[in-house]
Amino acid sequence: MNALYGALIGVASWILWSIQYEKQMFPDSYQYVAMARGERVVTPFWGRWLAPVLFRQRGYVWEAATFVCVVAMHAGLAYAYGVWAAWLLLPSHLIAWNVRCPIGVDLIPLAILCWSLTVRDPLALVTLGLVAGAGKQHAPLFIALATWSPWPLVGLVAPLVGWRWRRKLDPEVDKNPWLLSPLQTTLAAKRGHWTNPRIMIFPWGLVLPLALATWDVRLLAALALGYAPLFLASDNARLYLWAFPIAVGYALNAPINDAWWAAIVLGNFTLSVYASEVRTYTKGGLTLV
Repeated sequence: MNALYGALIGVASWILWSIQYEKQMFPDSYQYVAMARGERVVTPFWGRWLAPVLFRQRGYVWEAATFVCVVAMHAGLAYAYGVWAAWLLLPSHLIAWNVRCPIGVDLIPLAILCWSLTVRDPLALVTLGLVAGAGKQHAPLFIALATWSPWPLVGLVAPLVGWRWRRKLDPEVDKNPWLLSPLQTTLAAKRGHWTNPRIMIFPWGLVLPLALATWDVRLLAALALGYAPLFLASDNARLYLWAFPIAVGYALNAPINDAWWAAIVLGNFTLSVYASEVRTYTKGGLTLV
């Protein structure tokens, strides 16, 4: 029943963010559309071949897959941890971003990550790692941490199938500075971000502080893996919140009286939506502070 309740919460989450956001293409989306047309793309996009191959140029399929994956993520967390986990995910930037931009590749491996939390069979973990790795290169690493098993790491070879779509970077064509000089561009563009909690911490809502009350080395490894890509990419919360499905399990083990969880969920919703990076992408063109 927890999975069913989680799925219903997922439907509510998708409706909430669909109403709030206008659908949009982000720079990465054009790379995936190019792959869907059979064109070659630059690193790292060629390794994320699963969704472009499956969905092609059918926008309605990308949007339908977004809905299915959002529901599956909530259902998976509820199945693994209980219904409160789904409520904590509902207002997350992890959902909001991907609902706003359905032409993306994160949600399939994220849904697999959420459902892998209770899987122990080695063959099943290898399969999940391979499918997730075809969606996003680092997904098998998160699944390995979530399950505390090396078997999903086999999935690190899955991106190599996308080599057929690889081309070299061309400065005349690829004018995105994060493709040309990722580290230098990041250090220049994010000077005010690193110490701004509204960008680096608040999108977690209350999940991170609760998780740190029961932390261990696996949580720290997941956080390190989540925050590491920020040094090479323009995004922030969308990247580090990949650790959310792992962190939420620790949060729910925090020494909190059950009677407080309704208030915690409300506080988590308020803080998550207040977070600067989430508010930036709402209708009305609010500016990142």
